[in-house]
This record gives sequence, structure tokens and C-alpha cells, in this order.
Amino acid sequence: MVSNIKIGGANLIDDSEFVTYKTSTTKWHKENATCSKGYGYMNQLGLHLTSNAVNNGTAGYLDFVEQSIRYKLKADTYYTFSFYAKGTDGTGTDSKGASFNYKGRITTYVYPEVGTEIADNMHTFNLTGEWKRYSYTFKTIADLDESRNLGYLFRLIKTVENGTTYYSNAYICMPKLEEGTVATAWCTTDIDMKSYIT
Repeated sequence: MVSNIKIGGANLIDDSEFVTYKTSTTKWHKENATCSKGYGYMNQLGLHLTSNAVNNGTAGYLDFVEQSIRYKLKADTYYTFSFYAKGTDGTGTDSKGASFNYKGRITTYVYPEVGTEIADNMHTFNLTGEWKRYSYTFKTIADLDESRNLGYLFRLIKTVENGTTYYSNAYICMPKLEEGTVATAWCTTDIDMKSYIT
């Protein structure tokens, strides 16, 4: 149980608006999604990925996007990771022949070997057909090497039921990594804000 709640607020993710996505100045890696205004919550820029692409491979997942964390995380400190996401309506048939709805699943990581409970902070989220903000809090290990390069990524997981693979679409936007135990309102970094002004 988390006690002594502390709120950070500053976003540690560069270009959390995806302005540089798939450009010559991109701050991202593994750019497998489509980026467009309107793909995000409240008509923001966002990323769209379909599990059709996932199932072209054998891994069972495809990465939306990945980024190295430029701001070094502190040892023995709480951080909260949050983002907006939604899936699309889909239907399938379970092992008893009954139909079911699915919206897709995504997995997020803050890695490598950062957290005290889950080393790479792997969390899987079952999406809904509406925009929703997802978040989780983790504590960094006490002996974390603060000079080590860390990163985070999003993955879309394929949906399989009764041996059949079903396709879905997922959208993400406005990711935020902040110090503290509460997911505060999304904001851009100070550096990004200055670059937008100039």
C-alpha cells in the first residue's frame, strides 16, 4: 500500500504529443503506428495501430512506440505512468460458441529492471471502446544506477480465443511519466513547450 502520497506533475516524456513522430527530428523508436490529429483524446495527436500488423509476425505483439527516458530516474522513488487509450468494437466466439466483444489489449513497460515489484514494470490493459486514462505507480529499486539508460514502450497484443485470432485497433495519446504517486493532469515538458513557441 502506498502511503505519504506525493505529487510530482512534471512530465518526463519528451514529445508526449507525438509532434516529431516519423519525422527527421523524431524522439521515438519502433514507429510502427500511424500518427494523426484526431487519433487522440479530445482531438489531440495520437497513435493508431491495428492487430492485423501484429498477426503478420509470430511474436504475438507489435510495438507502437518506444523512447529512451532522457530524465534520469531516482533510486528508491515512486513514479506514476499514465496515458489515454481506447480500442475498437470487435466480436468473436468463445469456446462454448457464445459471442463476445473485445476492444484490444496493450502492454506498457518502463525498463530495464527498474521496479521493486515488477522488474520491467510490465502492465497489460484491456481497452474499452471509449477514451479512458490508464495509470499505475511503481517504486524504483534502492540500488538503481541513476546514470543507466532507461526507456518505456507500448505494445499491442493480439487477441486469441478458442484458437482463433481476432483483429482489433487501438489508439494511444498523451503519455506521462512523473515523480509521485498520483497521475496528475497531462502536460508537455518545459523543453517541448519552448520548442513549440520558438
